[in-house]
Amino acid sequence: MTSMQELDIVRQTSPARYEIGVKPNTDLVVGVHSRTMKAVESIVKRGTPLVEGLQSSRELGLPEFIEPTNNEWGFGRILHRIDGKPNWINFDCPLPAFRNEENIETTKVTGRAISATLLILTTALSISEEDTDSEKPQLITIDGMCLGPRLSGYGISVSIGIPLVGWIAKQPRETECVEIVSAMKAAHAHIFGKQPDKFDRFHAMFREKKFILLQVPGNACDLYREVSCYDDKLDRGYRMHPHNVDSSSQQLTLLTGLAAMHDLARKDGF
Repeated sequence: MTSMQELDIVRQTSPARYEIGVKPNTDLVVGVHSRTMKAVESIVKRGTPLVEGLQSSRELGLPEFIEPTNNEWGFGRILHRIDGKPNWINFDCPLPAFRNEENIETTKVTGRAISATLLILTTALSISEEDTDSEKPQLITIDGMCLGPRLSGYGISVSIGIPLVGWIAKQPRETECVEIVSAMKAAHAHIFGKQPDKFDRFHAMFREKKFILLQVPGNACDLYREVSCYDDKLDRGYRMHPHNVDSSSQQLTLLTGLAAMHDLARKDGF
């Protein structure tokens, strides 16, 4: 076991602690290595400062937090434990769905609850000193998820690991990834209960040597490399930062795109 204070996949390749994916029915799936899940269960409690801080926010209005020792946990029953690979624990995470005017506020709360739960989980996984013996590398880490208009909008920031850089670099430049776009469109359609308008813009564009741009409907709503990153070396990862992510639906649709990319890279052996 290697002791680590923080998971930093931009500078070094690390064995996988967690994975993100998407199911055909648009549910997100989070896979957590059993060794690091034990660490999460010991770290994440109702009295943990981050949990308590989010729970006490009147603006967020989150449901009561259920600890990860339960089969269904989070701010409400957000993550549902399902069968996984040996040494892995998978959690199904259904996306919210707007169905009528009456459930809009409830759905918004559910969206924030998903983001808050994933923030708690990925933060615990990143700071845990418990490493894994996984043969697969960590491809993506979720570094931050904002939870509302008065709390820096609904931005999401992630790190792209060195192995995933290798996968992106193998894709044709200035082309769309159809599979990622399809996944984001499916998530958008599920959340809003209808197919996207023909003028809605979805992009998953491979740019330059190792970068990818994700874009969903909105006011230039996208996720792209941090402004200061122009390094095209393939032995270094990079961070992706949001632009004009103004709603929970946009945030979760972008996250679905990232999950689809993770699935594709794993399928190709990365």
